[in-house]
Amino acid sequence: SKKKLGLYRVQFGSFRNLDKAKLAKNKMNKKFNSLLSNTKLEIYTYTNSENAIFHRVWTSPLNKINGLDLCNQFKKQKIVCILQVNK
Repeated sequence: SKKKLGLYRVQFGSFRNLDKAKLAKNKMNKKFNSLLSNTKLEIYTYTNSENAIFHRVWTSPLNKINGLDLCNQFKKQKIVCILQVNK
């Protein structure tokens, strides 16, 4: 079966406070403009099973190879990131 493209996102943070998530997204866009040239940062808000709200700062959908590559580039800059399956 063909693998669909765009099933992963690189996540840089998960915040309870939306303003902190927006601040992080803006700082990442400014500081890492060149690394983020092929993707867009987004804030995804979700509520977990305990009704706690989180705001994730992550990229627009990427395929797995590009997602891993991007995350590895950020790890070299000492930025923590995880590859998330896009739901």
